[in-house]
Amino acid sequence: KGRLKLCSRCIVFEPSDAGDSSSTRQRPLLKFLYKSMNTSVQEVSFSSSVSSVGPRLFSFVCTNYLEMMSGDKVGPYKLIEFTSSSGESSGEKRFVMSLLHSDLAQFLTTVNYLRANDDSNNHSTGRKNSILQSLIDSALRSSLQFNASHLVDFHEQLLLPCPMKVNRVGPLTCSPGGLMITNKRIYFQPSRINSTGSSMIGVQYFSLTQIQRIFKRRYLLRQTALEFLLTSTHRFLFVFDSTAERDSIYSVAESQIPDVVVTAATSRVLLDIMTQRWQRREVSNFEYLMYINYEADRSYNDLTQYPVFPHIIVDYKSKRLDLKNPATFRDLSKPIGALNPERMQYFKERYHSMTSSSAHDAHGEGIPPFLYGTHYSTPGYVLHYLVRVAPEYMLCLQNGKFDAPDRMFHSMLETWESCLCNPTDLKELIPEFFMGSGEFLCNSRELDLGFRQSTGERVNDVILPPWASSPRDFIRKHSKALESDWVSAHLHHWIDLIFGYKQRGPAAVAADNLFYYLTYEGAVAIDAVIESSQRNALETQIQEFGQTPKQLFSSPHPERMPDSLPSSKSAANTKLPKEVTVAAP
Repeated sequence: KGRLKLCSRCIVFEPSDAGDSSSTRQRPLLKFLYKSMNTSVQEVSFSSSVSSVGPRLFSFVCTNYLEMMSGDKVGPYKLIEFTSSSGESSGEKRFVMSLLHSDLAQFLTTVNYLRANDDSNNHSTGRKNSILQSLIDSALRSSLQFNASHLVDFHEQLLLPCPMKVNRVGPLTCSPGGLMITNKRIYFQPSRINSTGSSMIGVQYFSLTQIQRIFKRRYLLRQTALEFLLTSTHRFLFVFDSTAERDSIYSVAESQIPDVVVTAATSRVLLDIMTQRWQRREVSNFEYLMYINYEADRSYNDLTQYPVFPHIIVDYKSKRLDLKNPATFRDLSKPIGALNPERMQYFKERYHSMTSSSAHDAHGEGIPPFLYGTHYSTPGYVLHYLVRVAPEYMLCLQNGKFDAPDRMFHSMLETWESCLCNPTDLKELIPEFFMGSGEFLCNSRELDLGFRQSTGERVNDVILPPWASSPRDFIRKHSKALESDWVSAHLHHWIDLIFGYKQRGPAAVAADNLFYYLTYEGAVAIDAVIESSQRNALETQIQEFGQTPKQLFSSPHPERMPDSLPSSKSAANTKLPKEVTVAAP
């Protein structure tokens, strides 16, 4: 027994013991790819001895399948292939299953629709995604009904005539469903696409009193999302079909909890106040960077817009970290790509060749010239750093495999040297490098990350610089470096590049800080793209290339006051937003 999940490219069978939190999972999850199925999924009939379940039986034939999480251990998916009678690996096997609750006819229609869509050679990836979205939208329209009997408190008042269609977004996940607001709570009801029985299975909710702040967010460079930050540090990111729908829900929330809703004008004022507090050293560099990341639409829920922090150290060889020596630190006035003059020359030559010719994308549209074809923050880069604590996400991104051992996050020194010299590596850091215990640097789950071809060395814990005795010691000293006098005196230059006036336009060109055009908000009007396959292709590109943060400052960012100067307290009594949590998710 277990649960069957329909996915866009496969069927996943989760055995019943896999969901039992009281015991270790023994039996693996089974993943059947549509492309490995030789026939459609069909209803089958058996003899009268099993006729009691006959109407719910179905079968399919496949040449192989994947095993995941066997023995509750995370690792690369295991491919199980079948051999033919002649011993060749081109055999096949029939699997028979029965549905206990779901309607078999509806299941067969849906799964064969998905299989045909995935198997079609006549459709582009964008077209396939468009067809899949049509199926999801159809299922949502038929299941968006909210049953008031599932309210926590029967005295709650529904504030919407029907649930609003949304997607709840998390790291590498996008769950369709409906959003309902009452005068006491917000409910998210997952769609019935992968549910059986009641549409309320898996319903999630949180109290309005738990909401610390509501952020208007962008998603795939469109202003269509809301993020709810709770007092418990949990975050819920919901994406709507349009800006108008997003804003209508925002207005309803504002009518119930006006104290946590911050308008654009107020947000600007609060940002200016926070900048002044940072200048006066009333908040740390870390706290300020987290604050402006939040204001610039960076979110732990969206790996394409994960909070970004700067590389600050260049010395990963010394036994002692000297925070008084300027040579210890990276030049924060330049983007990562411009730190190496030889590599920068390569980028500039390519840029000038683009300005003298007409580059076009796959749709024949002109591409504005750029210096860097890769970004400093992408889902792949984030998971590169976090693979030891979030291996499931890496396996999902890499189609069931870890990255090649020679490309894995192996050493702080090698990571820095790659960012300095490799023309395809421009990644900055993430907040985890400056907070917590450094758990992400340890292979505490004993993952099999492979052996490096260059040295034969096993990839295990991240190799730290000699000046760090442990991951915790590395985080402590690295955080101290972030708060050092040198970084405090130069951090405003990096803010100009990432969040400020040097982010785009002529100032970006002058600062050697120009990225591929689809990383910038407003570079393309996605809503105006009528052809669905082209629109899906653009969204896929935006996800893969990364996204430049929302521009917060249009003039040079002010410097921080030297530590020797007394702090001004003139704005100490100014009302500030509720504390923005900076803890890791």
